[in-house]
Amino acid sequence: MAAAEAPVDGIKCITLTGHTETVCSALFSPDGSQIVTISQDHTARIWNARTGNCERVLIGHGDWVTSAAFSPDGTRIVTASADRTARIWNTRTGACERILAGHGHFVYSATFSPDGTRIITASDDNTARVWNASTGICEFTLRMTGPGGAIITNGFSIYSALFSPDGTRIVTASADRTARIWNVGTGYCEHVLTGHEDWVTSAAFSPDGLRIVTASIDHTARVWNSLTGGCERILAGHGGPVYSAAFSSDGNRIVTASFDGTARLWNSSTAVCEHRLAGHLGQVYSAACCPDGTRIVTASADSTARIWTDTRAREQTRALALALACAQHPRLGADSPASLLDPYVMREIASFGLADSFVARRQARESKYWCLLQ
Repeated sequence: MAAAEAPVDGIKCITLTGHTETVCSALFSPDGSQIVTISQDHTARIWNARTGNCERVLIGHGDWVTSAAFSPDGTRIVTASADRTARIWNTRTGACERILAGHGHFVYSATFSPDGTRIITASDDNTARVWNASTGICEFTLRMTGPGGAIITNGFSIYSALFSPDGTRIVTASADRTARIWNVGTGYCEHVLTGHEDWVTSAAFSPDGLRIVTASIDHTARVWNSLTGGCERILAGHGGPVYSAAFSSDGNRIVTASFDGTARLWNSSTAVCEHRLAGHLGQVYSAACCPDGTRIVTASADSTARIWTDTRAREQTRALALALACAQHPRLGADSPASLLDPYVMREIASFGLADSFVARRQARESKYWCLLQ
């Protein structure tokens, strides 16, 4: 079931209802057509991202489902659970195809490699494991180590693990207040990212693999250089623990989710908060951008997920497209007065405060149409 809500301050929201307990995570499919949510009600659900209708309920886990991710081709989903397993599901049929068993405690996250051949899981047993996605066999284990290389056997849960875009590295987030970058080929830790003052709950690479964003219980997110391990930006402003952080598909934005009941969209270069998404009635556990950058999906302790769309940005883009089309109309030559522009287009431009940027300029011998100057 889904309920559409009227736009508020230019933000349209669709609420996905059906889970009976906390929704811990929500994520778009690679093509943006579907969303997968997971819940403490022991299920995962697949939703139509446009209509908000539930298409499949994935039943089989024996405890909380803690995370879910689509395969790169969108045909499979991997889920992680407090029942100590991960499962691979067919997105079309909803059937469980494989169970990944071997962790000694809760499995907090599971994601596919960029080529879909492997899966990385992160667990409360202080390890991350890399599995063959076809056979379900564990290929190798990443173990947390302390000073002198001693293996840590308790107290430092790994909350998330993700591959880099090229599949050569893995980033993990841990209760020891660090994130770590691992070499997939050797299994060795290359960098330890230190600076957070409390548990690091999630970590993710930027699309180009050059940066990492982490989220922490210390109320901040941080942006790191993935090659040097240095901290480049601190995203501060949430009023509670930040539980997840992820880049947009173009790397220009970061979306965070917080126990303060909001999600925030940040400029990844300046660390300025551009949007604050408020409306959930409980803690927000995760937030993720749609691959095309037009929407954000959030998951909350209020048992719902929400799809947010900035209608202002969409309409502004439409106005600019109309303006360009009108400006390049063959009837409008270099000597045409601005009054010949379509009045509707001019109203659209004015309504978004774009009149100053829309400049009709005569460009004799150089141009035969109006120009939109950025």
